[in-house]
Amino acid sequence: MNLLLLFLPFYFLNPTLLSKVSSEVSVPPKLAISLKGNILKVGKKKFPVNDWKVEHFSQALGDKKRFEPGSNNIHTYDSHGLMLYETADIPGEVKAFSIFFQANNEFDFYPTTLFTGALTVEGKKITGALTYQDFQNLFAGYEFRQAYGQTYTVDFDKVYMYIEFSDPALTKLKFVNLGYR
Repeated sequence: MNLLLLFLPFYFLNPTLLSKVSSEVSVPPKLAISLKGNILKVGKKKFPVNDWKVEHFSQALGDKKRFEPGSNNIHTYDSHGLMLYETADIPGEVKAFSIFFQANNEFDFYPTTLFTGALTVEGKKITGALTYQDFQNLFAGYEFRQAYGQTYTVDFDKVYMYIEFSDPALTKLKFVNLGYR
């Protein structure tokens, strides 16, 4: 044991060995999600709006998820800060999914981590720092409808974006939900 402690500093201070170790460690890329027209892209997987299936999301996000059955079966991808809503009456079909930007323990099925990837909708970058006014500026020409409280919906052809804020001033984005009709 003492011999190991003697050589550990040499190992980590030696640039040749350190570069060899760090090059072997692969950090997964941040997840990119984009919606343009009626095409959704999650990671490298593309699928049209009428073909949102649990299996497609699993291919893009991996199988590591939690499952909560109900009127909407909920698939929670904690490592990505995402949640899918599978319709219970049509198994395998995803009608909507939520991307979480703010910690929320309102429900047990909410993700335990936040989304850290890149989200673009109709070519506009969406981040957790956006306010309601920012959304109105980004999507000028689109009509935002208040759903209830601090939530608003905007339609893009067959897809809708639902945004929820955690404060009355509409400055703290809680999550974005994308779905289709």
